[in-house]
Amino acid sequence: MSNKIERNKDDFEMKGFTEEILFSGLSMASENVYLFKTDIENNYAVWSERAVEYFGLPEDYRHRMYHLWMEHVHPDDLEGYCEDIFAVMQGKKTKHYCQYRARNAEGKYVWVECVGGIQRNAEGKPFFVGVMTRLDVTGKYDTVTNCLSFQQFYLRVFSKEHSILLLGFDGFRKAVNNLGYTRSNGLLNLLGSILIAHFGSANTYRMTGDELMAVLPVMSNEELEFLFHQIQKEFKSACLNREFQISIGFSGGAAYYDPRTESKEDIIRHLEHSLEYSKHLEKESFTVFSSVIEEKHQRVGKIKYALAAAIKDGFSGFSLVYQPVFRSGDHRINGVEALLRFRDVELGNVSPVEFVPILEEGGMIREVGLWVAGKVMKQKAIWETKHPGLMVGFNVSLKQLHCDDFVKEIMRLIREYRINPCEVVLELTESCKMDDPVELRKILMPLREMGVEIYLDDFGIEQSNFTAVKELPITGVKIDHSFVRVMVGTGDTRKDRVNRAIVTSINYMCKQIGLKIVIEGVETEEIDRIVSDMDIEYLQGYHYSFPLTAEALEKSGFDIQEKQYGGRQ
Repeated sequence: MSNKIERNKDDFEMKGFTEEILFSGLSMASENVYLFKTDIENNYAVWSERAVEYFGLPEDYRHRMYHLWMEHVHPDDLEGYCEDIFAVMQGKKTKHYCQYRARNAEGKYVWVECVGGIQRNAEGKPFFVGVMTRLDVTGKYDTVTNCLSFQQFYLRVFSKEHSILLLGFDGFRKAVNNLGYTRSNGLLNLLGSILIAHFGSANTYRMTGDELMAVLPVMSNEELEFLFHQIQKEFKSACLNREFQISIGFSGGAAYYDPRTESKEDIIRHLEHSLEYSKHLEKESFTVFSSVIEEKHQRVGKIKYALAAAIKDGFSGFSLVYQPVFRSGDHRINGVEALLRFRDVELGNVSPVEFVPILEEGGMIREVGLWVAGKVMKQKAIWETKHPGLMVGFNVSLKQLHCDDFVKEIMRLIREYRINPCEVVLELTESCKMDDPVELRKILMPLREMGVEIYLDDFGIEQSNFTAVKELPITGVKIDHSFVRVMVGTGDTRKDRVNRAIVTSINYMCKQIGLKIVIEGVETEEIDRIVSDMDIEYLQGYHYSFPLTAEALEKSGFDIQEKQYGGRQ
């Protein structure tokens, strides 16, 4: 075998393929990958011609390359670079591997990756040889944010504990729709530049989509939250300076990472759980991961599984109860609102506050929504003969309305059960944001033209509610209970007066434009007395009756006296 190698070597030399020619040829193979070799004993270096040109090295670089190159390394990266090189030269390491920033001929710093080691020729003479790769053209950095790519986080070796921050925009899809991809990418670039300014480009990463991550020294929860709000403040200020025609913020999650006890998959999971918790809690909020959040996430997973299994099993576990709506004058039942309930064998009763968002996010709301509509129409048909004129309503989300066949199915059910459409109420939930009022109006108009009443639920808590009243075929509103419950007992008389004034103003506006008005959350006698003096048309709340089954309503003959069924259950 050795004789064969020697013959091949002789063949190369005979054909003129000397070591110098081979090095020169390989050096020209790429614009962004550079070869280098250094005669350690004589301190004489040879680099690819393209590297010499790109980094602006002088003609006499070969005899003083070591000290010359140190001047090109970014000051913040110099210590790590020297430490790695010295370890190889002293025999402590067999391989040189280092990522750092180097100044090019234009005076700009670019990220490079060096891989090399000590090699000896036939005479045993040591040479330091290797390859340098420019990382700014290899996908190491995200081109939109200038942060490291997510893959680089997995390549990074952590030797000590860190606090890690994860930021994600609230409603980024809306920004894309309004601004387009180019300008919405500007939002990502802006947040990325703020993070880089705070933590350095070596510690910031672009996750998937609209999420960015920063690796920090270990901090307390209070320090992390302060830092989050500081970044938020800087971002909003920069948005104003750049005149982005959209209001958008971001939520945050954080977690403590100990590489000795956790994998990178663990920390990513913890970060995602904490960010998800923040977004469910409130927009632009911040959460540090804890065992409580992990438990909540696991519960969400169990509920999601239970809901899917129940739907597959013919909607077992789902049921409806009906919350009466009373006329304010005689306190007689004018109508009922159907409310969805869910019970699982393992989980027991699950609150709508928990399972409805899961239905919407998991895409199951369409199937369940149609099931609710069918049950309500069937029950309305049963009540039609004994209790004519009874209004029956149920909640509808934006996702349901955007399903192609939802409106057609509602209209079909009304015809099938021969129901008076004027006695059916669709209550648009707060998820029906006004991103496209023209499109939403088109969806709702066939129902309205048929005679179906359309109410706006949770009225007053979103500024878009007033746009909805103006743009959509709304026939009534339901004042959100948050106004009602704080009209008394807060200890803040000014706040009480403000909330009463808001309710009074909404009532006046509705009367002026011919909208019906229902006030929710009437739970105490004191609230009842206050709202009764406001001349509100319809009232709803536990003070009059808690939600009842259809059987309980029928048993009462729909003749519920005040407080007969009152009280929270």
